[in-house]
Order: sequence, then structure tokens, then C-alpha cells
Amino acid sequence: MIVSKLRAIADPTRLRILDLLAQQAEPLCVCDITGQFAQNQPTISHHLKLLRAARLIDCEKRGIWAFYWATDEGRQSLAAIAAFAS
Repeated sequence: MIVSKLRAIADPTRLRILDLLAQQAEPLCVCDITGQFAQNQPTISHHLKLLRAARLIDCEKRGIWAFYWATDEGRQSLAAIAAFAS
């Protein structure tokens, strides 16, 4: 399980997405996430899918939009990376 988490956050874009979501008090709409990156929507959706598969983020559908947030595991993973980098 730890290997899948490490693979998910090894990509700089996925790490930035996880960090962005971890900083939010409320879930973010996928459209707001996509707007933060130079990549197109299908690429961002792929990154979100991999982060969800690793259980670092989760989401819920609200109408036609999906809203994402960092899970406790995702926040703990970021904290571990920050501690390791210090």
C-alpha cells in the first residue's frame, strides 16, 4: 500500500494537487483544480484518479461537478514528506 502512495505522489503535478487540496478547508470543484495547472482537463482528471486510487484524496459528485478533498492519509503523507525534506 505504501508503494502505491509513493508512486502517486512521485509525480510533481500530483504532489501539487495533493498539496492544493490539503490546504483547503472545503472540497474543491474539479474546475477550480484544473484552473490551477497548465495541463488540460483530461490530464488533471487522470492525476486525480491516481490520487484517489492511492486513497490520498476523495471526492463526491454534486450535480455535474465533482468536488475533491485530501484524506487524512493524504495529509499524513504530505506531513511525512515535509518532515523528510527538513
